[in-house]
Amino acid sequence: MVEENYVRRLAEKLTSNGFFEDGEVAEQFARRFTNAMEAKVGEQGVEVPTVDRVVEVLGCMLYGVPNVERCRYDSDIVDAIKWAINTTKCYEELMKYVIRTRFGREPSGELLELATHYLSLLDIWIEKSGISEKGIREYATPSIVASAALAIAKAEKGDPRHAIKMLEGGEAKSIITRLRLREFIEWLGGLGKANNG
Repeated sequence: MVEENYVRRLAEKLTSNGFFEDGEVAEQFARRFTNAMEAKVGEQGVEVPTVDRVVEVLGCMLYGVPNVERCRYDSDIVDAIKWAINTTKCYEELMKYVIRTRFGREPSGELLELATHYLSLLDIWIEKSGISEKGIREYATPSIVASAALAIAKAEKGDPRHAIKMLEGGEAKSIITRLRLREFIEWLGGLGKANNG
């Protein structure tokens, strides 16, 4: 079983590392993550990861990094993180982290509002396009990274298409194909025309 102070230590680490600004949300996330891992502890070969390992995996996931050499992680940890994100709905907290650390911007109210808007549309898109019936619940962290990029592109360039350039520059480029972002942006253009017509 998980040691008694694991949730508190994980919440403190997530807050001190900047993933969460709100300590209460960090604790809710840590508790949900821990509950999900405890459910897996009885399964063969599953161990509770260290607090540092959880932080490391979450960091990799929020950079949109696939299972590459520097970011090898167990699917049990990934699944528990996804569960914790989706059950606490802490998307805005994690978008702030991505906007600040991945893209080097200050997560203003305008950017967060835009990112939340794009996250909602990505949820519809992921289901509508056949990527997954679960929407962002299946692709929580890639959707958070993509939404942040789309928001910055829209706010700074007036056009979400510039998000593709922002994501092509590094390991996160796999998000473009996984979420079919080019098609998504075309779909967004169609929505705009439909709303104006």
